Amino acid sequence: HLGPESGNHRLPLAFALPKTPLPLAWVMPIVNLSWDRTLECAGLDAYMFLRYIRMCANITLVSGFWGMVILWPVFVTGGREKVGFYKYSMADVLPGNWR
Repeated sequence: HLGPESGNHRLPLAFALPKTPLPLAWVMPIVNLSWDRTLECAGLDAYMFLRYIRMCANITLVSGFWGMVILWPVFVTGGREKVGFYKYSMADVLPGNWR
């Protein structure tokens, strides 16, 4: 363990990264890292930032899910018969339509 008494103030590694040529092999060890270990190794600023990013991602996922469940059926039955992605957007709803 490296500590202040040894003269080296580096923190110990939180985990061992896999030795593989795959470019995204580091993702799962990071995802599986506990919040306590993140706080210990990265500090309070990084911990709070990561928690904030996670909260924003959760809000986006929940809002996006309900947006697709509620809005896409309304847009698809809008009446303009658009093609492609426009069929799933507000562009497919006729002006003055009750939707």
